Order: sequence, then structure tokens, then C-alpha cells
Amino acid sequence: SVFVERTTTANSKQEQQNPKTKTQKMSRMYNDAKEVQDDLRQVTSVYQTLTLFQGACFNQKYSEFKKCVAGSDPSSCKELEKQALSETDLSSPCVSALFKKAQTTHKATYDSFVDCLKRNDDKFESCKTQIQALLSALGNGN
Repeated sequence: SVFVERTTTANSKQEQQNPKTKTQKMSRMYNDAKEVQDDLRQVTSVYQTLTLFQGACFNQKYSEFKKCVAGSDPSSCKELEKQALSETDLSSPCVSALFKKAQTTHKATYDSFVDCLKRNDDKFESCKTQIQALLSALGNGN
């Protein structure tokens, strides 16, 4: 610990004496920050996509549940109700399947959606056209 403090202090003194070293360090920190920012944007895009798919999966299962309740004894619809509630989890099988399908079979449509989110500060309402295109391509355009 004392060694680290002395080394850090010595490095700081060297940097103060050598402006080029300080500039290089600032440049590295800037590049690191940009890399973190890019990573955060990517994570945000994935999260936004998963929440979109989560909503689509829930709506699909909930529609099935409502049809069941309207057409029969509500107690016979418990399994559909459970399935709809399970779709509120981002790691549900439906969400995972849509995500995989979007990244493979419908990559261009998915990329268009992600690009729109990036251009519009991750605001869904600015990307309605891309959302509808993606959901339609995936067969979940409800």
C-alpha cells in the first residue's frame, strides 16, 4: 500500500514535469471513456430491444388468455394466465427466440431499429416505423 502510494506520487510528479506524458494519459482516459460510452450504447440498444420483445410476447400470450376467458370458464384459463405472466421476464423463451431471430433472420430490420434508437436517444416513440417493421418481420406485429 505504501509502495503504491509512493509510486503513484512519483508518477504524478513525473507527469507534472513531463506535459507530454500527462497529455498521453489524458488521451488514454478519453479513449477509455469513449469505449465505455460505446459499450453503454450497445447495452442500452440490446435492453431496449429485449423490452420491446417482452411487450410483444406478453401481448400475444395475454390476448390468448383474454380469448380463453371470453369463450369459456375462466378457471380453465389458469395456464394461459401463468404463461402471460411469465413473459414479463426478459429471459423468457419467447423473448430469447425473438432476439435470436432478429439478429439472424431479420438482421437488416433489427439493425435499422437499433440505428434509429441510437439517433433518437433511445426514444421508442421516435422509431415507431422501425418497431412495426421489426415486429411484423418477426411475426409479432400486434
